[in-house]
Amino acid sequence: MELNSLATINKSLQFKIAAFCAMSHEWADLPLVVLTSVYLYLSDDDRASMARVCRHWLLGFSSASLWREKSFRFIGFRTNRPLAKSMLGFARCMGQHLRYLQLSCEHPSFLMCKQFQRTAGSFFTILNWKRTRLRTLSLRHFNADRYWRSDFLRERFVTSVCRFLRSQGNLEEVLLNDAVLPATNGLRILEALAFRSGSKVSSLNIEDFFASRLAAFQSVRYISVISRFTNLVILNLNYNYISEEVLESVARSSSRKLLSLHMRVYKYDPHFHRIDHLTWIKVKRLCPNLTVSMYFEGLGKFPDISGILNPETPLQAITMWTGIHMSDEDWRLGDTLLYIGEHFNKTLGKIGQTITICIKTSVSLGDFRASRGRPHVIINSPVREQALQCREQEN
Repeated sequence: MELNSLATINKSLQFKIAAFCAMSHEWADLPLVVLTSVYLYLSDDDRASMARVCRHWLLGFSSASLWREKSFRFIGFRTNRPLAKSMLGFARCMGQHLRYLQLSCEHPSFLMCKQFQRTAGSFFTILNWKRTRLRTLSLRHFNADRYWRSDFLRERFVTSVCRFLRSQGNLEEVLLNDAVLPATNGLRILEALAFRSGSKVSSLNIEDFFASRLAAFQSVRYISVISRFTNLVILNLNYNYISEEVLESVARSSSRKLLSLHMRVYKYDPHFHRIDHLTWIKVKRLCPNLTVSMYFEGLGKFPDISGILNPETPLQAITMWTGIHMSDEDWRLGDTLLYIGEHFNKTLGKIGQTITICIKTSVSLGDFRASRGRPHVIINSPVREQALQCREQEN
């Protein structure tokens, strides 16, 4: 190994190695601190090759700091035996050091789902045996409602996840978005997560966690479990997961801690319920530093937006997208932008945010008219003057 081969390593590490070379020519005696720093820049295969050089270098390979974070991604329709083998091998050898885990299974076939369910079940069992204590867990993009057609496989996977979550008491960040699970399975996972980590989780993402068109906010069981998270700082969820009762419960449970609330609103999900101004006033009293950001897909007309965006909402940012399968229609955004400008101009302007409108179809937007060739229109706040111009040109 020569210093020229370490061009990608930071200068401080190069200095340490150079100082060592000036005193000794025995690479087998390289300090563990330097060895560990070198290992950090290598892939798992390269780390294994480097560990086979000598016994001293093998000690550096076993350093806990090398194995704090791990990501496993199953994707496609073909099974991936090498990845499954690598995943289980890592759990057996280094699972006790793991603190940040990312696991995903995207666009799988039935065989891939079957392999992933078995591998994940064994993986979580080994981590329990190793007494792994995670701080961050990401289980994303499963889209179970679309790809996991076998109820048996889905139930077994959910059971293994719940068993693992019940053993975890140090989770701080949990990402469960795009799981698209049936209500029963989703609630089981949330209850398992809240069992020991309810008072520790500070960031929770459950966007598209439940199957589409499900009015989760009407479930008493859901309201009960979401109130068990008492340390939330950041919460991402769908509009059909929230109601006046849910919002008050979350604000009361995480009083003065909740800082960011992001909500997604889809045209074909339940979105006709409203959160009145008294509820928002209570929430702002309980969480005075709370800011809200909204994402609208398939919704942009004034009656839709004005009903959801209450003037008392501590709005930080808005994103509107027509969606992929929208027919050509005139949204007449002038009234919508005027409403936003009149009621949220101070909050949007104060924090220097923007209103982003992603348009796939032609709309009457004055000078901001967007065609299919230019799908993105960004309107800087304050927006009142621009909204007035748009409405005059539309009329």
